[in-house]
Formats: sequence, C-alpha cells, structure tokens
Amino acid sequence: MRLMRYDFSISHTPGSCMYIADFLSRPSNPPGYEDRDIHECGMVECYVASNMKRILPQNFRERELSQASLEDETCRELKNLISSEWLVNVSELSPALKRLYQVRDKITLYGDIIMYESRLFIPESLRNKYLELCHEGHQGITKCQRRARQIFWWPGCSSDIEEFVAKCDICTKFSRIKHQPIEDVGLPDGPWIELGSDSCEFKGRLFLVVCYYSAWIEIKPLLSLSSYNVIQEFKGIFSCYGVPELLRSDNAGCYTSESFKNFAQTWGFDQRFSSPR
Repeated sequence: MRLMRYDFSISHTPGSCMYIADFLSRPSNPPGYEDRDIHECGMVECYVASNMKRILPQNFRERELSQASLEDETCRELKNLISSEWLVNVSELSPALKRLYQVRDKITLYGDIIMYESRLFIPESLRNKYLELCHEGHQGITKCQRRARQIFWWPGCSSDIEEFVAKCDICTKFSRIKHQPIEDVGLPDGPWIELGSDSCEFKGRLFLVVCYYSAWIEIKPLLSLSSYNVIQEFKGIFSCYGVPELLRSDNAGCYTSESFKNFAQTWGFDQRFSSPR
C-alpha cells in the first residue's frame, strides 16, 4: 500500500548483464541470518523502545533501577535465566526464583531492566521507595494497586501495598473519622410546612428560602448576615405565605444565635440543622 502512490516502469535485466558485487558493497550478515531477519529484529527493537517510553513514569530513574538490579542477587540470577531461556533444574532454584519461574513467560529483559509484561520488575532494595511513590497523596488501597498495575510489579506486590497503606499513620488517623450518613428528608404533607434556608454570594450577599414540598424559591438581598437582618426578612416572608412548622438550615451564626432562637420560639416553628456540631 505504501507503493501505490508511485507509477513504476519495470524492466528486466539478466543476471549475466549485471555487475558482480564486491565484498564491501553490502553489509555482511551474521551466520544463519538473512536480511529479512535483521530487518524484522530492528523493527521489533523500535517497537519495544517506543512502548518503553510510553509506559515508563515521568520520574523514572533508569540508572538507579539498573544499579539496584546489578546489586541484587535475585535479579542477577534472573537475568541469567532469561538469557538461557530458563534451561535449569527447577528444584535447584531458590524460593524467590521458583515463584518467578511460574510466570517466566511474562518476564523479559530490556537492556539491564527486567520487565514483567509491560511493568518494571523492582529489586527488593527499591520496593519500599516505589510503595511510597505509589501512595503519594495518601490514596486508598484500591487506587494504589491500580497505579502499580500500570508501572511496577514483584511477587506479592498487591499484599505489600495493602500492608503499607494499613501502616500509614496519616491514613490511619483520618480513617477513624466517621461521617454522618445523608439523611433522607422525605416529602412534607403539604406546601410551606418545611422550609430550607441558606445564603449565597452573587453580586453581593443573597438570602435564599426554599419550600421542600413545592420547590418555591424566595430570594432576598442582604447587606449583611446579621441575625437582625435575617429575622426581618423572615418576618416579611412569613407575613406573605404563613409560618412553617420546621426550618432547616446550616450552622451559620445568624441561625444559631439567641435572637434567632427567640424568634423561632415566639413565631412557633422548629429548627433543624443540616450539620450538627
């Protein structure tokens, strides 16, 4: 398909009319290899190199990982096994290599770096560092394991992540905080029985009142969120539509002040706060 853009004129030249190529006119091939084999190997190398650039993390330090692999005895023996295509007596392998032997079809060698599928195989000396990188931002166990599946691997990696996150002091501290479940308010029996009130900012400060039954909205401008201003606006609204049985709000000072509590008691409606202190 690449050649379809060209219009060729093909002519045949007999071999007897062609010049005899000298020894240096073309590269010599290793014994047992043809030009096609060398070309395919080059294409494979380019493909692997492009994939490695895509999957490796931005803060990846190749020299550090290569040096740690050279110093790690298991990694040195593993490289030899990969090069020899695992021609070894399994019973003579160490316990760590026996575990790796079970997944030998997924382990490859890229330069000095050992790969498990498309992930980095991490030597034991660097595993704690990669666990810390994986747990940046104090993500949970599931998100950390999801990160690891994209970048690195070693036998028992998932269980090591679980143990590392479980021992994190910050995660342990904040995991003890129990959040209140969301309360289902339900639908009142009629309009203007239960109201919700809040304040918001839009070209100044606004005061908002919503009916839970009809979704009727009353919006009033406020100069400040003082209890006095809020009470005056409520008096005007209640004078038009009536006094509700219940008013829901947050813990803003204008709703929790003594003056607003006296106002609610005098006008005969109850208060309920969305975020109890």
